[in-house]
Amino acid sequence: MKRRSKILSVVLVMLFSLALFAGCTKTTKTMTDREGNEFTLPKEVNKIVSTAPSNTEVLTALGLADKLVAVDKYSKGIEGVKDDLTKIDFRNPDAETIISLQPDIIIASGHNKTGDNDPFA
Repeated sequence: MKRRSKILSVVLVMLFSLALFAGCTKTTKTMTDREGNEFTLPKEVNKIVSTAPSNTEVLTALGLADKLVAVDKYSKGIEGVKDDLTKIDFRNPDAETIISLQPDIIIASGHNKTGDNDPFA
């Protein structure tokens, strides 16, 4: 389990690094997530929703705390995270709330998915 967590952390750091550099280019970038789904990063990422505390910690460590518009309720107290951000339920994120924030990107976790039910599909 620790090894999986470390691998996931490395993959997330690489993904977030790519997201940072995507804002420096004039084109969008198509990528594939760990489940094989293709997605397109916008030219600029200004609004980020993080649905897991581990993701929030990585985002703040990368200096992206100012771009967060919503975090999961367990991210409270993470250094750099504003107290007034919209809070998302870690286990059952509300898609309507997230959509209303109009994020450029949603950084989700496998924990946000129950079986085949993907709240973001």
